[in-house]
Amino acid sequence: MRTAKPYSIDYAPAAWRHIGSLSGEEFSGLQRALQRIAEVATAALPAAPPAGLLLEAQVAGLGFRYAVEAEPRVVRLVSLERLARRAARTRAAS
Repeated sequence: MRTAKPYSIDYAPAAWRHIGSLSGEEFSGLQRALQRIAEVATAALPAAPPAGLLLEAQVAGLGFRYAVEAEPRVVRLVSLERLARRAARTRAAS
């Protein structure tokens, strides 16, 4: 049985802009979460996940969106924000 090529992790330019503001602990938590997502994607997703698959997750007080791309088998961090800021914007819009 052939083992699937593992998913790697990549960052979209919009996500990179926010990474610089993270503490070391926040960045480590984000890295661990993305690594786990890549491991699960490698083990559980079909060879070609649906195009445009965009998911959301939370870790260490951060909310993030990521895409799972079949080629080149990458989990791409698309956007990142602190959850407290998201909640404040939601309250302000109400």
